[in-house]
Amino acid sequence: MAPILRDVYIWPPTGVPDRKWDVSAELSIVGCPVDDMDALLRGSRKVSEALGEALEARRIVVPRSSIRLIPGGLSDSADVHVEVSDWMRDGDDIAWVFVPRGFHNLSASDRDDVVLSMWEETLCFFAERRGWDRSAVSEAAAAVRRRDLTAAWAGPWKWNRGRSTQMRLVGSLWDDGFLRVHVETVDRGGTVQRSEPVVGGTTRPGFARAVRATRWSSATTVQIGVLPSALTEVASVFEFDTTTGQLSGGDDSERVIPISPTGPASPVGFRLTLQRVDGVAVSWGGGGPTNGVPPAYLDEMNRLGSVIRSPLWLTWWARAEVNEVDGYVDYNPTTSTSLVRFTGRRLTLILRRSTDTIPPGGVEAATLARSDLGAAVRRVAERRSLGSPPPLH
Repeated sequence: MAPILRDVYIWPPTGVPDRKWDVSAELSIVGCPVDDMDALLRGSRKVSEALGEALEARRIVVPRSSIRLIPGGLSDSADVHVEVSDWMRDGDDIAWVFVPRGFHNLSASDRDDVVLSMWEETLCFFAERRGWDRSAVSEAAAAVRRRDLTAAWAGPWKWNRGRSTQMRLVGSLWDDGFLRVHVETVDRGGTVQRSEPVVGGTTRPGFARAVRATRWSSATTVQIGVLPSALTEVASVFEFDTTTGQLSGGDDSERVIPISPTGPASPVGFRLTLQRVDGVAVSWGGGGPTNGVPPAYLDEMNRLGSVIRSPLWLTWWARAEVNEVDGYVDYNPTTSTSLVRFTGRRLTLILRRSTDTIPPGGVEAATLARSDLGAAVRRVAERRSLGSPPPLH
């Protein structure tokens, strides 16, 4: 059965509550406007989730069930800008989103309007390109507007053991991109209570997980288990006492930083362009957690990502008869052998380097980074019978 479109988002769809979502290092974005990209990533969550639900209801048949936009950095205009490639990777459309300076100064409602316009126009472009029903996209966007651009959900009612009170979990995504969940109870007399909110992730699956983890622990106490972020390994467990209305437990230090303006707001629009790719597209970075990796190694790998996108290197990649180079470093490998794989006209490079084998010294770590990438590139040259690759410095 062909999939239906149910999930649209700007990558990544999650982050940690107490820090800005800065993906410039993972994607080797130079001069990234961190405040503005953070506002776009987090501020788009509730619109994207609500739109995903509306699209799913319209049963739009697509090659993949999700569409994501990749952060590209600073926009070259005052608009949020989506740039779509004129070729597709593994059957998927490739698109980048660029954010203008000052985007974080917009009000939440203005950000929401721009994000919904971005998604509607981008998805309508894909509909024409792919042969979907364009009107279904517009209907989904209109449905989200009628909901005032909100994403809110409620779990099923559950009775306590004495069947005197029933409870359910309710939640909504806030303007800062994070879900707040509450326990809602109603007794047989019709008295309704709602607990204080707790942070419960950034996605619909996050809410569904919290619903499954919420249960009666006694006739008067409800236990709630939430993950503040998909990147959090340990759930935060709270208890709600229905007799006192008190919420206890969990991690009181879990706070979400707001998206705060630092200056006056200026109007922001949206535009979409088609990027014509005549050469080789090189994607480098974003391979997973980098906890404990010496900064000098990371910095050098980020620099090398820019080097292998240079005109000299693009010419060399073209000689390898590929349209796409996709690579990253695996810092928690199960094997030490790096991967060099050709699939059609796509080249995948996965460098495997255990964090504990990287020297802490800056010069040594940087030298090792160049050596690791250089070894993989030399294997490409051997596989394609090429001459020596360009220098990495």
